[in-house]
Amino acid sequence: MSARYADAFRLLGVPDLLAVATEPLENSTLAYRLEATQADLLAFNHECSGLNYTLTDSPSFTNLVACTSEDYILIAGDRPFVLACIGGDIAAARAEFEEYAENHAQSMQPVLHRALAYFDTLSGSQNE
Repeated sequence: MSARYADAFRLLGVPDLLAVATEPLENSTLAYRLEATQADLLAFNHECSGLNYTLTDSPSFTNLVACTSEDYILIAGDRPFVLACIGGDIAAARAEFEEYAENHAQSMQPVLHRALAYFDTLSGSQNE
């Protein structure tokens, strides 16, 4: 996955990323600057796995990958960036997310199903 995200950022001509903590952290770094390379993303993942961080293109903050401690990732940004992050197959990405939603804790399912409904309004169909 890290190679795909690195490629997606580089596709946009983004050489450097900013990783910002999205939760209060004690005795941890709240922000990192790293190169948009697979090596840097793997090192960052090793250092910060289990914590909530958002990777974004700096200074525009137009595209982002939100990494969560709950083992899911949210991707937002320009269409070419999102498509590059998901491997270009919208239907497969939607199906993977739907499977995740169905197998996740009952308490989170209403939120995840709303996300699926929102996705459908953006994509213009049930399964683009």
